[in-house]
Amino acid sequence: MATAGLASLFVCYDQLYGADSIQCGATPPNAATIDRGMKWLEKNFAASFNPSAVQSMHYHLYGVERVALASGYKYFGGIEWYRHGTKILLGPGAGVQWGSIWEPAYTILFLARGRNPVLFNKLKRPGDWNNRPRELAHLTRWVSRTLERQIGWQIVDVDSESTDWHDAPILYISGSKAPTFTDAQVARLQRYVREGGTIFSVAECGGEAFRSGMRKLYAKLFPDGEITLAPKTHEIYNKDAGFPMPAGPPMYVVTNGVRVLAYHSDQDLALDWQTNKHVSRPESFQVSFNIARLVTGEVKLMRHRAQSHWPDAKVLAAAAPAAAPLKLARLRFAGNADPEPLALERFRQVMAVHDALSVEIVGPIPIDQLAAQKVRFAHLAGVGPLNLSAAEIAALKAFVEGGGTLLIEAIGASAPFAQQAEKLIPAICPGRPLVDLPADNEMMKLPELEIKSVTYAPRTTKRLGRTPEMPLLKAVLFDDVPRLYLSREDVTTALLGCPYASLDGYSSRSALCLLRNMLSLACRGK
Repeated sequence: MATAGLASLFVCYDQLYGADSIQCGATPPNAATIDRGMKWLEKNFAASFNPSAVQSMHYHLYGVERVALASGYKYFGGIEWYRHGTKILLGPGAGVQWGSIWEPAYTILFLARGRNPVLFNKLKRPGDWNNRPRELAHLTRWVSRTLERQIGWQIVDVDSESTDWHDAPILYISGSKAPTFTDAQVARLQRYVREGGTIFSVAECGGEAFRSGMRKLYAKLFPDGEITLAPKTHEIYNKDAGFPMPAGPPMYVVTNGVRVLAYHSDQDLALDWQTNKHVSRPESFQVSFNIARLVTGEVKLMRHRAQSHWPDAKVLAAAAPAAAPLKLARLRFAGNADPEPLALERFRQVMAVHDALSVEIVGPIPIDQLAAQKVRFAHLAGVGPLNLSAAEIAALKAFVEGGGTLLIEAIGASAPFAQQAEKLIPAICPGRPLVDLPADNEMMKLPELEIKSVTYAPRTTKRLGRTPEMPLLKAVLFDDVPRLYLSREDVTTALLGCPYASLDGYSSRSALCLLRNMLSLACRGK
């Protein structure tokens, strides 16, 4: 009953006292009772699952779910409430028995509502991180109505591991004062983005210190990027994202050339969310909706709570592929050669867990050092211009002629990269034509790894005006065996396993399978 009462207090607070948090730094007078209830739950959460109280366990779990979704807390007393509850209900030796109709009913409510996708992680950090404690509750409620699908939000700690933040594709940071982060926390934020996440920051109460502080943070997180004001032609204002907003709120972005890594607003959007002004100030809600759509792609592809797009660490540690590792060399050149530094690392982990293949990633290394690495497969990928020296072209030519296999990929379907790459291929493989990869090529038909068809990102099928069943790869063949592949469609970004709306290339699973087969064929010495 304590959880039922606490959940009811959140409902009352949202209806009656939301305006108490208009001023940053103010302590809402009506939040004290909720704070006492949350401290009680933190202290007694573990003990509340006493087996002797099994007759009320189903209703208790339902109450926990209600409080958790209302408060945004992922943990109570250091315990992840949803994983703990599902283990009690469904895990090995589950001790909860069903004796009447209301018990399975509450169980289903806990499991179904608790697993709803989480859209935002709100970052708990030192400083004024929680000026508007109910802003995301109101925003996600409005987004849920708009999408006609229930989504949620949660609070994560800046000192927890980045893998703990994978539930949500967006990490939300707000405040009015200058944010302070340790080097370890900055590294954690950077890893979250490199693992596929996106940051969304909002300056509250006209906080100039927060504005300048976030710009300094972004300079550390993205040394190769720059925060710039998004033009009104940017896709966040486009009707394809959800709401056409030719006069939408100013938004600053940091991009790696393929996707937006961070969105920042100097306008206090959180105030409109906190006061639930979705009627009088719709643009504050609509621009956030557009950002969410761009980050998550199709609604049906959003991950459920407690799901990660990266393999579980324990499962990865237990994976023990027996064969020798397949070596893949990442190549570096003077340009944007590494926009997604962890994409191939996720590929390595997925191969170990799902395909029992051991993959070793070498580099990134300069092209002229390729011969010294003794690898049979190399990956030359990038965004924007591809300008190689005569020595680099000669090194690639020697590698291919010596029996190596080269994949040249335009990350993000970068047209400038693909066009310049195609012009270089005659110098790398003189006298050999670049052709469409035959559908019956050996790469597609490897024993136990056969690829019968591939799928593409929605943006790609829209661009092509069709949905090809086979990969759109071009290749240079040596005795019918591909030694050079050219992909004008993205593979690398798809390897992250996040369905961004901006993704122009293969779907995640198809990208994984294509790279797996190209690497496997090359390392078999064909």
